[in-house]
Amino acid sequence: MDTEITKSNRELDEAQILNKLFRYCSYQERSISDVNRQLTKYNVEGVTKEKIIKKLTEEGFLNEDRYAISFTLGKLRSNHWGRVKIRLGLKQKSIDNQIINKALESIDQEEYFAIIDKLITGKSNSIQDKDLYIKKHKIARYLIGKGFENHLVWEKLNDHFMQ
Repeated sequence: MDTEITKSNRELDEAQILNKLFRYCSYQERSISDVNRQLTKYNVEGVTKEKIIKKLTEEGFLNEDRYAISFTLGKLRSNHWGRVKIRLGLKQKSIDNQIINKALESIDQEEYFAIIDKLITGKSNSIQDKDLYIKKHKIARYLIGKGFENHLVWEKLNDHFMQ
């Protein structure tokens, strides 16, 4: 009789955890690594962990493609991250390279260039240095640090300061 009580409590706990994860995934897009981290907090391991992730995926609460695109566009538009930094962020979440490439392709090239131009203008106005060489290098370092491609940064900087 004790084993039945223990078993039903364990099932109830698993159901409660599943409900918590349904809410967790409903709030915003999540990656499998995010869900794994939550499951570790709940001390869930092994087959149960796999079963819960499978259930979340089947129910449409967990989708790596959707997550990667949401992450990409969110980081680009809100944090003004470049492709390099976005790629690294997705790799940290253990997203597959094919999915990362597809997500990065979803970036509108014109929007990307507009963000670079906006960042160049903003940073240029905040730098007091009169020496153009130093000013350009400070801006380049800033943009490259935000994850924009080296060659693109220099191309845009040269265009900006030619005007």
